[in-house]
Amino acid sequence: MNADLEKTLDELGPAYRDMVLKMKAAPEASPVGRPFSPFGASARRPASGRVPYLVAAALAAFVALAVVVRSAFAPGGAGASAVHNPYTLAYGGMSESAVDEMLRTQRPDGSWANDFITRQNAAALRGVASASVAYRRAVRYLRSKGLSPLSPAELRERGALAAKTLASI
Repeated sequence: MNADLEKTLDELGPAYRDMVLKMKAAPEASPVGRPFSPFGASARRPASGRVPYLVAAALAAFVALAVVVRSAFAPGGAGASAVHNPYTLAYGGMSESAVDEMLRTQRPDGSWANDFITRQNAAALRGVASASVAYRRAVRYLRSKGLSPLSPAELRERGALAAKTLASI
């Protein structure tokens, strides 16, 4: 030990000096045997032994996700009603409930969940008297992003594609 450590031990008292002497007398560990693994013995097992389990888990997760997505768009499922699906809300005709849902879900800045939905909802609200303020907010938001609402033809094309896609599920 150096002089500074000796001085510190003198200041701390004899009990600390005894502890230091015991620590210095203890045998040093040497790295022998198997390497340490912080994840336990199973981490030393070859990776090829876990591959079947990982494949099975990935397959199960994929099947579960497919079931959830399919049920969301199935007739009578959670996504069957246009009021509950923001991506198809603008395509189902502008019923009072669809307009109410659009107005309810519009953000204060005039947007909806993303620019895709904002463009189509703004196009759907064009000409709806009860939603003129919401339409103007949406147009203002889209212009700030360098975008514009869909044209009536684009809205019809998206609606037809959505109907075709939902029918094939």
